[in-house]
Formats: sequence, structure tokens, C-alpha cells
Amino acid sequence: MQGESASENTSGPLISWLSRLERKVEELEKAVAEGNIEKLTKGLATCDTYLKKLYVRAKEHVFHTAEGPQVVRDLSKLKVRIERVRKSIARDHPVGPWYSKSLQEIGVQEQLV
Repeated sequence: MQGESASENTSGPLISWLSRLERKVEELEKAVAEGNIEKLTKGLATCDTYLKKLYVRAKEHVFHTAEGPQVVRDLSKLKVRIERVRKSIARDHPVGPWYSKSLQEIGVQEQLV
């Protein structure tokens, strides 16, 4: 029972962090549209970090629960949106190697297979 309680205690904050990451991705997409390179650099790094941390927490506490499949879908959708922004940046604003790092290192793809 205690493990179940820990999962419940983790899933609430995890959902909140997913929402926060989604807002950050929206800001990133807006920055791409505006061509705001400064926001892009910092925003992309922040989104990468959030996604990695969320994946680790979800893998430890949520993937094995009933909420797991939905969390995997949510993380995957955000990963795709971040990757789309990364490609747009690389195409429209080639400012350095920071954009070339692939999000596949996170391992979200593993959960989709």
C-alpha cells in the first residue's frame, strides 16, 4: 500500500510539471515564430531539462500505474513538439551546435515501442 501512496503523491506534482513544460514549449514555439534567438537558446535548454527530469520521475513512479500510458503519450507529444522547434531553429537560425543534441537520449521512445 505504501508504494501505491508514493505513486499517488508523485503523480499530482508530475501532472503539474507536465503542464508547466507544455507552457514552456508554447513559449518556445512563440519565440521561434518571433525569431527571438535569446529566448530560444535558454528555452530549449530548459525544456530539455524539464523533459529529462519528468521522464525519470515518471519512469520511477507513474509508468507502472494506470496513469502511465497517458503520461507516456503526453511526454511523447511534448518531445515531438520540442524536436520540431529544434529543427525549425536549425533551419531558420543556425546559431551553433547547441540545437543539434537529440532528445532521443531521454529514452521516451523506448516506452513507445
